[in-house]
Amino acid sequence: MDIAIDVRDLVVDRGGRRVLDGITCAVPAGSVTGLLGPSGSGKTTLIRAIVGVQVVRSGTVTVLGQPAGGPALRRAVGYPPQTPRVYPCLFNTFPT
Repeated sequence: MDIAIDVRDLVVDRGGRRVLDGITCAVPAGSVTGLLGPSGSGKTTLIRAIVGVQVVRSGTVTVLGQPAGGPALRRAVGYPPQTPRVYPCLFNTFPT
């Protein structure tokens, strides 16, 4: 069985609080997998770590054999944040 996502002993701290503590899981390639839990349980933090936008204290995350956040994955994986951010530099500031 090929593994698409492999998370090993993942630890993430945010705001002085341990959000994820030793998470280990594997998602088989070709599977449909859900991530369920109560509000504040670390679901979004785990997804952010998987796509490489969350700083982790320790542990490893690989996606399709590549380290999370590596250049190859950044070109292939997208992540829509929960709260959209608007960057002012993207708007035309010239009068119409």
